[in-house]
Amino acid sequence: MEPQTQPGSPLVWLALAAAILLGCALRLAHHGDVEARSPDEYTYTGRAQRMANEGMGMVAPMFREYLGNNALWIQPPVTRLGNVFAIAAAMKITGKRTIEVGAYISLACSILYLLLVAWIGIRFFNPWIAVSAVTFQAFSLGALGIARRAWGDGFFGLVSLLVLYLTLEITRNPRRIFLYPLFFFAGTYAMLTKETSVMSYGLCGLWLVGFLLWKERWWKGAALVALGGVISVAAALGIWASLAGGVHIVLSAFTDVKVDSDWGRLNAGGPWWQLAYLLWIVGPLTAAMAIAGIATSIFPAKVRARLGIEDFGAYRLPAVIFVSFLVFASLVGTLQYLRILSPADGPYCLLAGLGLWNLLTIARRFLSAADFRTLALVMLLAVAIEGVRDYQIFTYVVVRTGMQDLTATWIRNILGR
Repeated sequence: MEPQTQPGSPLVWLALAAAILLGCALRLAHHGDVEARSPDEYTYTGRAQRMANEGMGMVAPMFREYLGNNALWIQPPVTRLGNVFAIAAAMKITGKRTIEVGAYISLACSILYLLLVAWIGIRFFNPWIAVSAVTFQAFSLGALGIARRAWGDGFFGLVSLLVLYLTLEITRNPRRIFLYPLFFFAGTYAMLTKETSVMSYGLCGLWLVGFLLWKERWWKGAALVALGGVISVAAALGIWASLAGGVHIVLSAFTDVKVDSDWGRLNAGGPWWQLAYLLWIVGPLTAAMAIAGIATSIFPAKVRARLGIEDFGAYRLPAVIFVSFLVFASLVGTLQYLRILSPADGPYCLLAGLGLWNLLTIARRFLSAADFRTLALVMLLAVAIEGVRDYQIFTYVVVRTGMQDLTATWIRNILGR
């Protein structure tokens, strides 16, 4: 896959800088007005405090306490150590032990996520698609909500997006061997952070194996990726086991813990279509453009050529990641909340940026120059209007109510939808 980057005019770089600054400003605007913290935030903070005070030796007692008291099983799984490591390190560096440390980690991750979305857009699509994707990401209700909370989802989303980026870099030039250890390291850390790394890392690993086999005809490379995946799983298991006191304890944490899902069914459950519908009602233009991005990109090559649509190639893996997370969260029945989509939010916005670009590309072939400029201005105005609307929904639904999670049911109830 050859790079699709284009130099672009100074205007596109100014627009991209403005979109990034806007996204940063929106995240900072409500970072300090959280009135009540959620139970998950206190759990992650408490674990990080113990780690910062007692060192890694606290992990084994923490596992024993968790496994020995089923009242604790409603808390985030004890195996989620990646974000805890980061918060504990920040606590050691700053000397602070408050819950705000984790919230600032989320804020920093959200800003870095914006920057990485921009870089992926520039690197694998073109600068204008990057501008669109960052703009959609800047106003994302899920991203804005996560950035102000000491959850692990902002950290996990960033690590997962990094895994996606490294995968795309490898597919551009599979012979750059130094990228593979980075990929496996990021994937291992993703596994230590959250269980849904099975999709964010696993799908990328499978994608690389398939790419190297069928596209590159490099079976040795594919075998090495498969072996590296097995080694990274073993490494994660080894880290858990060394800290928890044995492999059997780690396996018990995965297999023996049974969580009562009554809360999930009541607050994060609903019909299978609810989460997709939520994405529509909190950002209809983003959703429509993402659908257009996927649809136009799967056109046959002859149709794309006739319409003047460029085959960037990099859209395919983001589409797989986004659709997989959406389908998984929709079908499980108790995971219909926006936090679960943090690894897929960047790919979703990249697809939306691609869809907007493709539609304008098609329109350019059928409209006069004057009509096309009018359409471009209309689309620009539509993006601005949606941004204002999405931000108003965020402040009305999340900030004003003090909502302690981002479940589809709660958001729909507040909006009356």
